[in-house]
Amino acid sequence: MAAEPAIPESGPRRHAVRLTPLQVPKSSDVLADDLRERILRGDFPEDTALPPERELVKQTRMSRATVREALRILEVQGLVRVKTGRAGGAYVYRPGRDAMADSVHLLIRARQIRIPALLETREAIEPFCAQLAARHRTDEDLGRMEAANEAMAADGTLAEFLQANVDWHVAVAAAGHNSC
Repeated sequence: MAAEPAIPESGPRRHAVRLTPLQVPKSSDVLADDLRERILRGDFPEDTALPPERELVKQTRMSRATVREALRILEVQGLVRVKTGRAGGAYVYRPGRDAMADSVHLLIRARQIRIPALLETREAIEPFCAQLAARHRTDEDLGRMEAANEAMAADGTLAEFLQANVDWHVAVAAAGHNSC
């Protein structure tokens, strides 16, 4: 029997290297991220069709299942609407105010965010909104704020007051003319 070679004691020590698991994104997430950025950047204007699935498969060299999953991700995020049928396909969609409100509502409920935390956030943001409104408001903006202010001062129901309060805050934010 041959003896195993001895490891020289004076040579470099061998340490066990520990690796941690790598987080590798799914192909569908990578494709959805790329398409999302292109949509948000304006490469695909609203109401335009994305390339058909077959073309996306050919261009990306990804499987049809991966392309479909990426489109499903974008559909759930409200960035595309998928139509079936002869004139079907994925059409670019820009979510509106209602979609954002629904998303925020779900986030608040899912994370069980309490009212005091929301009020703290509002208190932090409102001075900046007011500053922008003071700098950029138009006479029309001022009219909307005054109308909401008068509605809050009127003798009405609690629901009417709360709606006027929301209208006033939205008018202040809109008067800032901050496109971001």
